[in-house]
Amino acid sequence: VLQPHQVLSTPLEIASTLQLLVETRAPLTLTFPQQGKSFRTYLVQVDSNRHTLALDEIISHVAAVFLKDGEPYRIEGSHDGVLIAWECSSYLRSCTTGGLHCYQMSMPYEVMYFQRRNAFRATLRSAQRIDIFLDGDKLRRIGALRGRLLEISATGCSVSFAGNLEDQLRIGCIYERMSASAPLDVNLTMLEIRHLRYEARIDRTFAGVRFHNLSGLMQRKIQSFVNQLQREARRAERMRSDAILTG
Repeated sequence: VLQPHQVLSTPLEIASTLQLLVETRAPLTLTFPQQGKSFRTYLVQVDSNRHTLALDEIISHVAAVFLKDGEPYRIEGSHDGVLIAWECSSYLRSCTTGGLHCYQMSMPYEVMYFQRRNAFRATLRSAQRIDIFLDGDKLRRIGALRGRLLEISATGCSVSFAGNLEDQLRIGCIYERMSASAPLDVNLTMLEIRHLRYEARIDRTFAGVRFHNLSGLMQRKIQSFVNQLQREARRAERMRSDAILTG
């Protein structure tokens, strides 16, 4: 259920929020309301100096025609359980970023976000590497999988694995054994795959999972870890705000 939305209107707020979508490779939905059509894309660059954004190439001739004709569109994505959306009427021009074909657009004047999840979901920084090990009878054919924890809440987490596992892992399937390395240090937790996508460009599979039948001890351990990450995130945000005010 969506909560009442909040509106970001300063360039700094907008740029920092949209940068999260770049860093997490969050899939975006580009919708043309007047045409009733939607397409998948990704945000690949936020340039706060030029006040521009770059979207990954949209593999659709229909979408390209809509953009060329100046059709208004809406972009939606999510991060940490927050739906991030903005309306667009600016023209998208073809460009190249990092050797890749992209569409460049102006930074929006307003970005709306809607809280969707009661449980706070914490994103791990690149320096906070936690390995995930997935095992069980359902993986007997391919063997145990080793991945990386990306986000975690009291009720679930996001993980990534090397290679294309869309044919090996199944949405809705419950896997018997998941463990995580220190500092989370969780053992023998059951989980259910809720979302699954393969990103060919970086050859990794991303999975959203929900913890299943957690014991009271594991619930407290995971919640304690999430609370710690939340405190660290708030502390880092205060430091960034102070630096902006004093700089």
